[in-house]
Amino acid sequence: MTQFSVEKRHQAKGKGCVVVESFQECQQENEFSKANVTSLINSYPLKLMIPSHASENNSIWVYPVTFGGGLVGGDGIEMTFHVKPHCCAVITGQESTKVYHCEDALTTKQTTRGTVEDHALLCVMSDPVVCYRNSTFSQKQDFQMTSEGSLVYLDWVIGGRAALNELWQLTSYENRTDVYIDGELVYRDNFILQDTPTVSMVTAMKNMQVLGSCIIIGKQMETIATKLNTRFGMKKSIGEKYDQEIVVSVSPLRYSVAMETVPGVYIRFMTVSSSKAYKSVVSVIAEELRTLIGGNPFEGKY
Repeated sequence: MTQFSVEKRHQAKGKGCVVVESFQECQQENEFSKANVTSLINSYPLKLMIPSHASENNSIWVYPVTFGGGLVGGDGIEMTFHVKPHCCAVITGQESTKVYHCEDALTTKQTTRGTVEDHALLCVMSDPVVCYRNSTFSQKQDFQMTSEGSLVYLDWVIGGRAALNELWQLTSYENRTDVYIDGELVYRDNFILQDTPTVSMVTAMKNMQVLGSCIIIGKQMETIATKLNTRFGMKKSIGEKYDQEIVVSVSPLRYSVAMETVPGVYIRFMTVSSSKAYKSVVSVIAEELRTLIGGNPFEGKY
């Protein structure tokens, strides 16, 4: 029985789909309509939970949960989110996603697809992925949005369990993100973390435990993007010391698609701990979004 359960768990292919739409008109500018989930599909080992009162406004919050609290080698998770006009959907989590050690060298895969229509916002702000020793994880994100839609995608990974002295001893971590506006590819980020013949991840990452990035794009995000670009791009005063426990880089984004200009910002960071990542970067982003999405999905966790 135990052997059967392990084999079954290794081959689990979970799928989930959520459609968010509204049947009401916006009452005020810069606000979203009361959103409803009109379609919800999920299969083992994935479950999509949608609490009734997670948000303080009209946004829908979705919590993907996996059986056992994490993913093992060979698992494949596919999630699709469709946010219709004038709606806001927040994809977040209850805790970090664990990618467990795999003795069979199987790759754990996760795919997220999002469609964002006019005057809508898709905000993907999950807790970090924790890659255990000898784990292999590959994730892909594909976002299709209109020039009137908006997107926030936060990705951060912790290189293992520090208490067990396994930081950055994963086999491989691959992450690819594509963003399309009106069908045109405007953004692609693709990177792989793994040892090379000349340098190991342990050596390269030194004392850094967390690696993350965030893209914020869309006309509704212009003010927030400008604030974050100013905050993280601020130069140090003469004589002011740099914080050795964090590295942050920021780049403003501005795309022209079919005579439409779409603004945004891209942030990448490394820190010595998840609490440092939250306090210095993630909480700053979350608090700027609080009014729009109806709360801070990480509040009280870090």
